[in-house]
Order: sequence, then C-alpha cells, then structure tokens
Amino acid sequence: MPVAPEPVPAPPVDSHQPVGQQEALLENPPSDQAAILETASNTEDRTASTSSSGHRSATREKQRPIESWHSICLWEILIAALSVSCMIAVAAILLAVQGHSLASWKLPISPNALISIFTTVSKSAALLVLAEGICQLKWIFFSQSSRRLKDFASFDEASRGPWGALLFISSVGPRAWTAALGALVIVLTLAMEPFVQQVLTYPTGMIPSGNVSATIGTTRSFDSGRTEGAVTTGQSSDLINAMALGIFTSDTQTGFSCPTGNCTWPAFQSLGVCSDCTDMGAMDVCPAGDSSAYMYMYSGTPGCLFRSYDPNPTNETLFVNATSAFSCSASTFANISIVYASDPVTTPWASRRAHKCVLSFCRKSYERTTFTGDVLKDTASQPKALIAGSTGSGPNRTGLCPFQVDGEANGDDETYWINGNDINIVGIALASLFWSSLNTNLGANNHVAAALSRRNGGDIPRTMDDVATSMTNQIRQGTNATQIHGTALIPVVHIKVSWPWLIYPAALVLAAVSFLIVTIVLSHKQRHIAWKSSTLATMYHSVHSQGTAGARLYISKSMRNAASESKALLSRDEDGGVALIYKD
Repeated sequence: MPVAPEPVPAPPVDSHQPVGQQEALLENPPSDQAAILETASNTEDRTASTSSSGHRSATREKQRPIESWHSICLWEILIAALSVSCMIAVAAILLAVQGHSLASWKLPISPNALISIFTTVSKSAALLVLAEGICQLKWIFFSQSSRRLKDFASFDEASRGPWGALLFISSVGPRAWTAALGALVIVLTLAMEPFVQQVLTYPTGMIPSGNVSATIGTTRSFDSGRTEGAVTTGQSSDLINAMALGIFTSDTQTGFSCPTGNCTWPAFQSLGVCSDCTDMGAMDVCPAGDSSAYMYMYSGTPGCLFRSYDPNPTNETLFVNATSAFSCSASTFANISIVYASDPVTTPWASRRAHKCVLSFCRKSYERTTFTGDVLKDTASQPKALIAGSTGSGPNRTGLCPFQVDGEANGDDETYWINGNDINIVGIALASLFWSSLNTNLGANNHVAAALSRRNGGDIPRTMDDVATSMTNQIRQGTNATQIHGTALIPVVHIKVSWPWLIYPAALVLAAVSFLIVTIVLSHKQRHIAWKSSTLATMYHSVHSQGTAGARLYISKSMRNAASESKALLSRDEDGGVALIYKD
C-alpha cells in the first residue's frame, strides 16, 4: 500500500502578530519545508522585533515623568476650595444677620434654609474630596506589598458613604491609618447638618414702640382746694374708700396706661402714705377702771389696757380704736390701736397682744415700675418721712401745709403740699371706720375687726401696709396727679447666632482639605500615578491571574470569599506595563 505522506504541521502563530496576519497565515499555510522554515524565520524576526519594541516601550514608560499633581488633582483642589468657600459664606451670612430682627430679613427664603443650602454644598464637596483621596490611597496601599483583593473592594465601599467607611475602619483601617482617618471624617459628616441647624435661634425680645408711650401717675400734693367748713370733697371721699379697700384686699393699683401690654417706667418719686406698726407686747391693765363698753389701748405713755365690760370673755376677741388729728407741724394723721386675744380663757387681760399703728404722709420712691401681661409691679422702696417745711415760693393758703423730706436738702421742687382741711375729713371717717370690736360669740359690730383678725393670717402690720399702699395709689391718680412717661414695648423676634455650634462643621471641612493635602503629598512622594476612583484604571490594569479559576466565579459571595484568600500587588508585569499581579 502506498504510504500516506506525513502531514505538514501548521506553522506556529505569533500571538504578537496582528490579527489579520494570523488569519492570513492560517488560511494559506506553506506547502513545503522551505516555506515552513522561512515562515518560522520571519516569525522569529517579528517576535524579536516586537520584544525589542516592547522593551524600549517599557524603558520609555519607566523614564516617563509623572504628571504634576496641580494638573491631575485640579478638580479635587477646586472642589475643596468650593467646600471652604461655602463654609465661609455661611459664616458671612451669620455675621450679617446676628442681632437683627427677623422682620428685617428681606429674602423669600429663610435664613435657616439659605444656610442649609450652603452647608449641603460644602458637605457634598468635602465628601467628594474624601472619596477621591481614599481611592487614590487604595492604589498606594496595593503598590506597597501584596494585599487581599477583598481590601480593594473595602476601599471602594469606604468612598461611597458612611456605612462603607465604618466597615473599612474596622477591617482595613489598622493597616491603612491615613485612609482610615478619611473614612472617619466621612462618618462624622452625618452630624454636620444637625449642628448647623443649632446655630440660629429666634428669641423674642422687646423694643420700644415709636408710636405710643406709657404713662403712670405721681403727685407732690394732696389738695382739693377745700377750705375750712366746706362740705366733703370728692377727693377726700376717694381716699376714704381707698382706705377701706386696703383693709379687705391687697390687690390695689394706681391708674396707668400701657397700650402695648408691656411697659417700663423710669425711677420716680411721689407723695404717699406710710404705715408704721409697733408691737406693744403684753400690756398692763390701767390702774383706774373704765366705764366704757369696750376694751381699748390707752395711747399715752406708758400705754395700758382698759378692761371691757366683760372681764372674762370666753371667745376670740379683737378690739380696734382709732384717733385722728392733723396739723402742719407733723405729717401723722392717724393713730390706730388694735388688741387681740385668741384664747381669753387661758390668757389674762394683762397679757393681751396689742399693736399701735401710725399712718402718716411720706415720700415713696419707685425704682423700677413695669407692666407685663396683667401684672403691674409698682412696689415702692426707701420711703422717707416728711417734716414740716416752709412755704417758700409755693402757694400760701390757710390750711395748706408744706412738708419736706427729713434729712435732705430741700428746695421748692422738693416740697410736698397737703391740705389739712381734706385730711380732717378723712380723719373723721377713719376714726369711725376703725372703732370696731369682734367677739366670736357675740359677732362683730362691723367688718373691719373681722378682716383684721383674718387678713394675712392675722398679721396686723402687713394688713396696715396694704391700707397705706391703697391710699397711696389713690393719691397718685387724684386730681393733683401728673403723668410719668415710660416706654411702651413691643415684641420683636431677633436672630441669635450661637457660634460654638459652627465649630464642628467647619472642623470637618478643614479635615477634608487636610486629608486631600496629605494624599497629594504621599502620592507625589512615591511618584504614584493619580488613578483615584477611575474605573478605566481597573479595567486596563486588572488582575493577571494564574489559570482561569477566577473566571468561573459568578456569585458575589463566592467572589468575596475568594477575594479574602487571593492577594495582588500593583507592579509592572513582564511586558513593562502596570497591573495588579496575582500573588499566591
């Protein structure tokens, strides 16, 4: 049988040949051995030529200078500048609105909303800078030694948000502390907006109203123009009513005007009535008997108690006696005696408690008078006693008495005038009003004794102070009153800036800028290419692995498990290029 000719082997195909040449070679194989040798020779020449060209290209790659960072990281630098600029804009806005009223804000957007916009832009820019910096440190990290492929994914996850950054800190952070600091800043930016929202508050303050004013009464005289023998005047009657009102209530106030509901008045002084009560303690029984039906306190010196018609009362007992006398030589116009026994059965007459109270004209000072809501704070302080003065250049009318402040140099403008004829009318009513008694078994002959025993827990001096205050308030709003002008206040919402709350956001922006600077310095120092977050860099310089096992991994969990075991090093391959080289 004829022997079949031995098949001619196909010539080796040079992998470095262009695809077109490879296909042509396969489609037109050489027909003889010489052709085969010629083809092999040509292939070797081309291989050597390609190899030599690759070597020269690699040499040029090694010798090619690294691009300057100011051009490669220009966008990151500009974005960092944007972040800082927005934070400066926030501070400028806060400086502009600090202390101003909210009504003066003319923009259609609120101050908080405007600040939130700038803060959001600043935060977003800072996060972008941090993300790019972490991605750049990823390439430096893998160029230092072989690393797990899982770490490559951890770097990418850290650049995408706070959760990935937190996982990165716990896994890769101890081995890449610079990148971990950037990841920490990303986590901390979660609280950036809440801190900024605390910077502005809107308290309500009070400012003077330019349209209205407040008024309150004061006076330097009590004079209705009454002459001796004239009938009772309205002013005297009003003072009598105020005296009675003070016995039964402490809620009295003078007339005033406050259109806005919130007013203040400057310090001023006024003529008023003062009460001075002395606790007489346990008084002796007067040596001489008394035929009167009531027990009262003798006002002479020494004081003593007269017995009542019932020497052994068995019930709670209170007696009130009053005398009134006024002259231009003294400002006192009433003496009131009050005797009280809560348990007459066990307490002898000689040890009854007694008070002696004196009502007199005085000068009262009002240092700070305010009206807020429904409450008028109009409490007098530092009352001064009045003594008889000279008429000076004042009115010279019979019965009109001048008084001046004791212990002070007084001029005409410091003289207080009181019509004795008016006070005599008041004294008659006072003596009648305060002549009273109370016996819980027999009742009271009027309500004054009952009120004195019950008002303010039986505190006689305090009740008499209420009487004096009520009479003062009436004098200040009488026909002789003049008006003190105060300030009517209106509520205004102010813008208050709490600067400490801005420290945290500003510190985060500063940290992001500092992180970018550190990343630039490290990359420049190691002459590393600025690939940052580029996906093209990963595609062009992917892992050169041994075998094709990695190509058969389809499930994410399987790839993560394999990445935990596999390692790669960013270095130059055998062709002179830069790639992630698979390492066992």
